[in-house]
Formats: sequence, C-alpha cells, structure tokens
Amino acid sequence: MVTEDTKSHGHDHDKEAVKEHLEVGKVYTVQRTYVSGYSTKVTLKELPDVRFNSVNFKDVDEHNKSKNNLHPDWEKFHKFI
Repeated sequence: MVTEDTKSHGHDHDKEAVKEHLEVGKVYTVQRTYVSGYSTKVTLKELPDVRFNSVNFKDVDEHNKSKNNLHPDWEKFHKFI
C-alpha cells in the first residue's frame, strides 16, 4: 500500500511513477521483486509493465515466519519490520 509518507520516498523518478500510476491507500499485489545491491524494485499484478521502488510501499500483511523457506533471505532484507 502506498501511504502519504511512502509516496515521497526514493528518487524523483520513483515519486513521479507513484504520482502517475498509483493511489494513496490502495492495496496492490506484488507480482515480482528485483533485488539489487542498492535498491529493490517491484512489479505489481495490477501494473505488470511498470517497475516501482519498494520504498514507496508499506506492507499490509504480516509476514508468516513459516514461509521463510520460500524466500530464505526475507529476514535479511526486512529486519526493519
């Protein structure tokens, strides 16, 4: 979900992508993540042809630790939660 706070995160082009394509308060479904050493980009089920910076979103579902085996690095990249 994009919030009033998260819509202003990232570089100018990240903020522009949010402004152009997304709605504050709407829940989106992550289709795929692209993790690099500097940032993480996501594509959404609703907009599969546009990549967004993950900093522009807030998780709305609690992470189920029993699913860590599906993505073993989850804890490494989400220690702030």
